[in-house]
Amino acid sequence: MRVRLLPATGELVGATLQSSSGNASFDNSAIQAVQRAAPFRELSQLPSAAQQQFRSFVLTFNPEDVR
Repeated sequence: MRVRLLPATGELVGATLQSSSGNASFDNSAIQAVQRAAPFRELSQLPSAAQQQFRSFVLTFNPEDVR
């Protein structure tokens, strides 16, 4: 999933699937998990140079890791 955050505030701009797991329920749950975890206020504690690294990143959810 591609996650996009606003720098400094950690507010979620978007969470979109890069590729599907093949299980729509799992995919939707992963998106909802990121949305419910937002905003990511911890981002404000990072130096501004480090904050830039987390403006857009890929987060991998693997259905095999769920128990």
